[in-house]
Amino acid sequence: MTDTQPSQNKMPLNWGWAGLCLLMGAIIGTALTMVAFVLEHIVRAIFFAIPFDILAPLAMGIGLSSIIFPVFLFGLLILAAPIWALLHKMGLRSYPVAIALDVILTGAAAWYFLSLQEAWTLFLIMMVMGGITGYLIWFMAYNVSDSSNART
Repeated sequence: MTDTQPSQNKMPLNWGWAGLCLLMGAIIGTALTMVAFVLEHIVRAIFFAIPFDILAPLAMGIGLSSIIFPVFLFGLLILAAPIWALLHKMGLRSYPVAIALDVILTGAAAWYFLSLQEAWTLFLIMMVMGGITGYLIWFMAYNVSDSSNART
């Protein structure tokens, strides 16, 4: 995959700020996962005529956040950060690359953790949430306010 926006090949990156962005990504990913639980229950209620109670999925999402946050943080630090550093070094720094990376990694994690026969809607929603998280991390990381400390 090549970067179609050559102007972004020179985008600076402050590595300390990038680490903070990964932490924020884990927080955002956890919050979006809680939204995904609620959306998944809404989709099931609509398509399968199941009675909907917003408190049940919300309580489940809040309860699982103590597990979800470390999973996101581990995934971002152990899996995404080295791949991100490699892509950055290769000049692949556009937001479509960031979105694709997080969609793939979130999809792989969701595939591993979810039983797809029962939770296909949650799997798809999680991939979308991963893409949103990837975009937000990219946006925060490559829009450094003090570019004088940034290095390429």
